[in-house]
Amino acid sequence: MNGFRRRTLIKRSVDREKSARWAVDAFQATTMDELLNRAASNAASLFQSPLSVLFLVEENNLVAKAAKGLDIGKTKTAKIPIGKSLSGRLVKHGEPRLFLDVSHYIQKIVDNIEPYYSGSVASTPLVFNKQIIGLINICRPAPLTPFSREDLTRLINYGSQTAFAITSQRLVDKRTSELNKVQIALLRANEQLKKDIAKRKLMEEALHSSEEQYRTMIEYSNDMIWTLDREGNFKFFNKMSEEISGYPLEDWLGKSFAPMLLPEDLPRIQKVFQETMSGKSQQYEVSVKRKDGSIFLLSVNTAPIFKRGEVIGTVSFGRDITEHKRAEEELQKRLRELELYYNITIGRESRIIELKQQINELLERLGEKKKYGSSG
Repeated sequence: MNGFRRRTLIKRSVDREKSARWAVDAFQATTMDELLNRAASNAASLFQSPLSVLFLVEENNLVAKAAKGLDIGKTKTAKIPIGKSLSGRLVKHGEPRLFLDVSHYIQKIVDNIEPYYSGSVASTPLVFNKQIIGLINICRPAPLTPFSREDLTRLINYGSQTAFAITSQRLVDKRTSELNKVQIALLRANEQLKKDIAKRKLMEEALHSSEEQYRTMIEYSNDMIWTLDREGNFKFFNKMSEEISGYPLEDWLGKSFAPMLLPEDLPRIQKVFQETMSGKSQQYEVSVKRKDGSIFLLSVNTAPIFKRGEVIGTVSFGRDITEHKRAEEELQKRLRELELYYNITIGRESRIIELKQQINELLERLGEKKKYGSSG
């Protein structure tokens, strides 16, 4: 075997090894940008080319995505219309091309915007499934040895590997994007689920965790707290419930809530109870009879109690708003009276001032800001 043939075989063996390494290297990339930068860099190394540029087809343009020996961010050729300039014509032609001296070809292109190509240029479209998805150009300026037909054949194989890697990465990116969308949807659904169960979390934790941990908080709450079973019978109510209603727990334990309500309110509250048992939280106001026969007005928030996904009863939080309602009614009465006095006569200043003072006092009782200043 003569020396030239031996060197040729060694070179081909090294090139095949480099090409195989590139195939492995391509599939180790985790992003499209990383893959394209590796493709341009490896092409320059594999073909001993000072300049390599990789384009992808986007709509009707060639878009420079990666390069070795060229800062594509500082050139005016980052986007080339297909059919224009050197690269646009090469991709439109759709065939691999080899130029021993590209300057002769470029001189004929009046719209060329790629002045950085000189000397020998080899180019191949990136084809996958009979569709051109991009282009790769490599360049050896003079006095470097021009590319050979063998180099072009190797570049075609390299381009096929690169096109396959790009298509595979696009599929990975698409699947990743779909999975991210699913994950975001699941996170949103999870957040919504957390909001939906927030109102019933306290009682669920009390039932499934240590009872002692929550007993003090429930027993000494400023709100009335009680629970009902599936039939609407009392299972529990706290000390504030006993104080406001006048009933001890043992008087009502295991008994229906119905006798504590006014007859005209009973159908409405029974409907509220049934809707709560179907899994819906409710908010309402209701008049309740004390043990001494007096009536107080209660503002209630009620929610279902779940056990293993099944509603087993309800938990309710109530606040006595009797005085609040009376103060509101008195306030409205005074406002109407004030308006009447204004309409009847403007001259009764003393009565108006008195009414304003009364209104301010009522507003203070409601915890609201005074409506009138000290000057009247």
